[in-house]
Amino acid sequence: MVFQLSFITVGKAGFGAALSVMGGVLNIVLDWLFVAIFHWGLAGGAVVDFFAKNNAQVETIALYGFRIVATSFLMMACNVFASGWFTALNDGKTSAILSFCRTVIFMIAPVLILPGIFGMDGVWMSITAGEVLSILMSIFYFRKYRNMWSVKV
Repeated sequence: MVFQLSFITVGKAGFGAALSVMGGVLNIVLDWLFVAIFHWGLAGGAVVDFFAKNNAQVETIALYGFRIVATSFLMMACNVFASGWFTALNDGKTSAILSFCRTVIFMIAPVLILPGIFGMDGVWMSITAGEVLSILMSIFYFRKYRNMWSVKV
């Protein structure tokens, strides 16, 4: 995804599609390299192993946290899609509101509140909580503007 965002592909559908394919191939190659050659493992182990070389305590904590954070990945994709949707419809204001709330407000508030309730697990859960709040806000805006997209025959 970062690879694709490095290029402007508006009005160049073929170029955008080629970048998507190249990004996917690069992902496949790097996944194979990290798992098969470097033996960094699966289920978040590759990232943890990279940063916590030979430190079992850090590895245990990080893998535990990664499994909690991983619950937010699908929601992240939905939230990025929602912001992109409004950008594509030339509604930059709504897109900016969604993006700002998701990356600032909905990340800071849970990290300040949840650890007081759940301890260290609250820190890990704060990302998922922020994504849930972002999805709720996206649903609000989709419902608010749903009549704008209706097809009139």
